[in-house]
Amino acid sequence: MLRVLALHGKLPALWGGNQSAVEVLAKFWRRFRQLHPSHAIYTYHKNRLHQVLPLMLHADEGETLKKAGLMVISWQSPVGAGISTQTEPTDMPLNYVGSSFKTRFLISVLLKRLYTKQVKESLDSLMSIIATDLKQLFEQGLRLDFPDGKHQHYYVAWVGLKGDWPIQQKLGHLQRHFSRLTTNEQVGVGICHLCEAGRPGVPLHDFSEHAAWRTTFLRTSPFETMGPLADVPQTASPEMMLRYDPFHTLHKGCFAELAGSGLVMIIDYGILGDDSVPKQLNSLYQLLQEFCTRTKHPLHMDGLTRNLLNFPRDSSYPAADTTAVLAFLEEFFRNHLATLANPDPYLESAHDACVNANIFLRTLYRNGLWLPLQATTEVAQSGYNFLRCYAECAQHAYNQGKTRYKLQPKYHTMIHFADFYGTAARSRQRFTWNILADGCQMDEDLVGKVATLSRAVNVRSVHTDTVSRYLLKLWEEP
Repeated sequence: MLRVLALHGKLPALWGGNQSAVEVLAKFWRRFRQLHPSHAIYTYHKNRLHQVLPLMLHADEGETLKKAGLMVISWQSPVGAGISTQTEPTDMPLNYVGSSFKTRFLISVLLKRLYTKQVKESLDSLMSIIATDLKQLFEQGLRLDFPDGKHQHYYVAWVGLKGDWPIQQKLGHLQRHFSRLTTNEQVGVGICHLCEAGRPGVPLHDFSEHAAWRTTFLRTSPFETMGPLADVPQTASPEMMLRYDPFHTLHKGCFAELAGSGLVMIIDYGILGDDSVPKQLNSLYQLLQEFCTRTKHPLHMDGLTRNLLNFPRDSSYPAADTTAVLAFLEEFFRNHLATLANPDPYLESAHDACVNANIFLRTLYRNGLWLPLQATTEVAQSGYNFLRCYAECAQHAYNQGKTRYKLQPKYHTMIHFADFYGTAARSRQRFTWNILADGCQMDEDLVGKVATLSRAVNVRSVHTDTVSRYLLKLWEEP
């Protein structure tokens, strides 16, 4: 694939397009050293960093014929053409703009029935082949020919595995992961592959300065046995290569919980009157719709229902509209609080949680691959503030006996996000990795497209035919 991209003049897309490869790659690896100083690249390629292409892997399941699962594995560069929401200047854009066919590249597909418990070594075998290729590209590289007749030798360095938590657990052979959550804190083995949160005496929702998990960060291995990707040259702490996905953590996780709980909280308070719940939800949706029209926030849902919010037992929320709902709630709570004669700590905490969640997301989405120090500081402060306000909301809801603002394992992941930026801000790092580079929105778009292609082939040759159809589709891309 790299040879074809180079031969057709498409390789510059891997370092942002118009800029010089020498300049971008050397700058990327200088900044990446602050994130992973022990990465093998700094010893093996220390004098030719400008010739090393950064590569990220992504894996996720799509749906093929008869609703069967299909593992889709792809690669990409963290550097791209940018993101549509970017407003701040950057010399290294994120990889969000453009068709996913042109920014992510398929490696292989594998039917789920081939990596079930009975034959689960099939997936490991596939990953072993990928790991062997990555190791060879790292150590030996390859000569690439360009349309102008020139040629250049490039190497490839793996910088992380993207995917949701189940994929990280499956490919990484993790012993500590989200499904290890238990109500009995005395027998927990831990839910985080970066620390020992969830084990006895290590509360996973503690975000204080002296939280017990902080002393366990990268202290013990989270692996049952090392997965195939452990053979790829990487950092000294291989668990750091398994990236938490901000899309599942935030838009589908704690920010979605905040959005859903905030909407249900308006019903709990009876702010829109004492009509039936369906009528209140309809009135609330009309207000939300008017807000999105006025502020130009995209809104994908066509109504608010009990089923959508899982009300009254729960308060979950679909990810597509999380950003729009949080912006709406910030304004709604602010306006309502201004009408109250007496302070309401519960409402104030909910409002402040929405404010800080919005600042957190807005700052990330307005910047490029590397956040400058000021943006890093803003993200860190808003992240810590959100954690505090959300915990206050959870306590208020618990005191009232309501299942609002649940504290899930993803809340602990958010603690790591805030702490990552807090550490960078305190050390005055000039540039800090934007966690949106670890996000899977565009990757899931490719998974969906590849899965669609797989549903148009013979099930007996689904692997080869799907890859062939993908290559034809890629060739048709302008």
